[in-house]
Amino acid sequence: MGWGRAVAAACTAAVLSSCTGQVGPVTSSGGTARAAVTDLHLADFVALDASFVSDARGFVLGSARCAGAPCVVLLGTTDGARHWTTLSRLPVAPYDDSGFCRVEARCVGSVRFATAEVGYLFGPALLMTTDGGRTWRHERGWTWSLEAASGTVLRVHALSDGCNAQPSRLESSTPGSSTWALVRTLPAERNCPPTLYRQGPSALAVVDYGNPAGTEPWSDVQTSTDGGRHLVGRGSRYDDICSRDTGHTAWVALAPGGVLVQLCAGNAATSRADDSWLRISADLGRSYRPAPRVVHGDPSYPVPTTVAAASATHLVALLNSPHVGVLQVTFDGGRYWRTTQEMPPGLRTLVGFEGANTARALDGDQIYTTTNGGRTWRINTLVAES
Repeated sequence: MGWGRAVAAACTAAVLSSCTGQVGPVTSSGGTARAAVTDLHLADFVALDASFVSDARGFVLGSARCAGAPCVVLLGTTDGARHWTTLSRLPVAPYDDSGFCRVEARCVGSVRFATAEVGYLFGPALLMTTDGGRTWRHERGWTWSLEAASGTVLRVHALSDGCNAQPSRLESSTPGSSTWALVRTLPAERNCPPTLYRQGPSALAVVDYGNPAGTEPWSDVQTSTDGGRHLVGRGSRYDDICSRDTGHTAWVALAPGGVLVQLCAGNAATSRADDSWLRISADLGRSYRPAPRVVHGDPSYPVPTTVAAASATHLVALLNSPHVGVLQVTFDGGRYWRTTQEMPPGLRTLVGFEGANTARALDGDQIYTTTNGGRTWRINTLVAES
């Protein structure tokens, strides 16, 4: 999941004093910044994104109030999300209540860790840590999407910080390095740069999402089996596999063995406007299985917004409404779904699978963990208000 499809989190410390007041030493690009984590008096914590490097070790990026002032913090766990420690008050500041980031500010919205020590904040600015999230330094290049796997890091590097229909670059690096190598240029298929999905060392998807409220809702989905050097796409708007059913691709998930899952949503002003369904491929989009429904067109029921895949048949879906969230699991590729967890109102995010049976979801100041493939979920509080 990249910043282009994530909730934006923060603007950087270039305008920190005007946003929240100074919180600690912040240096220019390439420098290191660390803010004190003592006496923060965290309250109103809202998780924005998470990254786990093992079943036990993980990190959560969130916005909060520190001693009454807006702030952004990074939390860490070493026991599988049961207990959390504040690692750093980040050299960034939250968006305002309307979700606006000041023009002169840089913003980040996602977190990915490549190892227990090396991690990244991005979207579209880029920050890197090499000490487990305690200190961060600004890196060069607008980064809209980033994924780490198998000892390498891939990112979508845009030429600007906005959505202005410019080409972008798929680049690679090693964890902890500030040097990025060009893999290939990505043409501007939509106004915003594409989102990167990755599974293992070589399989990836590059997705240019359309505008579901506009006249071009369909998405362009390209896949690669060689780390992005060669991309295979469907060629035109009519070949978004979801648009053949008067819909569009709303979310993508990858699983081992070349599995590509596309969550389809019905287009507005069509007979399927309230429908959601799946298209599942076992060969990275070259062919697809029949399309099972996720829900059956009931506008009063929560709408599927994200899906995570452990395999072509084992999936978890997050369904959202203003009042409730629902986690569902299927073990037959979507023909039968079972609701296993309800979630209260909040900012809900399905983080996805870390292996065959472990997956996470976020909701406000809570994290949901399953270690049995989505059959049951354990709920832990991320941070206690003080």
